[in-house]
Amino acid sequence: MKHLKLIIYLGLTVFLINCSNMKNKDNPGGNNGNKPKEFASPMEAAKAAKNDMMTAMDKNVNFGVDKEKLRSSNPGEAIIRNELDMNALLSADSTTAFEKISTNTDASIVPLITGKEVIAVVSIKNDNNNYSIVGLGDNAISSELNMIYTLNREMTTTIMEIPNLNATIYEMKGPNGVIYYTSYNGHNLRVGISSAELIKILKTDAAVFQRKFGDKLKKQKLVH
Repeated sequence: MKHLKLIIYLGLTVFLINCSNMKNKDNPGGNNGNKPKEFASPMEAAKAAKNDMMTAMDKNVNFGVDKEKLRSSNPGEAIIRNELDMNALLSADSTTAFEKISTNTDASIVPLITGKEVIAVVSIKNDNNNYSIVGLGDNAISSELNMIYTLNREMTTTIMEIPNLNATIYEMKGPNGVIYYTSYNGHNLRVGISSAELIKILKTDAAVFQRKFGDKLKKQKLVH
């Protein structure tokens, strides 16, 4: 399943780059054809990504979303997307803050929203305040954001991922503090979990992963 998702993602990325490059050919002030077009803000990039998705759907690319809902959607607030460092996680304890063991990837997720529903998400990369589109659609994140937003729509969201554990964590900050949500290892996404409890679970699994694959990781990175 992971390989299939990667193949689909790469295919859509190629399509996305081709769309962006075609736009650049018609835009003398744009970037050259060797890289995707850059935008002045995440919102501008998200609007262009939505148009790319609509174009792709016209060519029978299936994102698993309702085309008319996508057409009427608007970009929401960009959500920072970080990665947790495995080595730092292995050294963490119950008092460790996630921000101390997370790495800024300069990436964000922008939800495309109709009413109160997340229709789709697009991935945006920030390079010195120049924003480019790096991914179209992620139904798993769209679905989970919809569930979380029904609980805490007014809170600030940060997505944290651990690729080697295939774990996605949603950090929600509000006036009353911070709470975490995840579906990792079958946890109920609608039930919040404390930082200390979540780190304990993740650290245990990270240690198992390290014992099994640590030697291979020294030679090559298994997951990028």
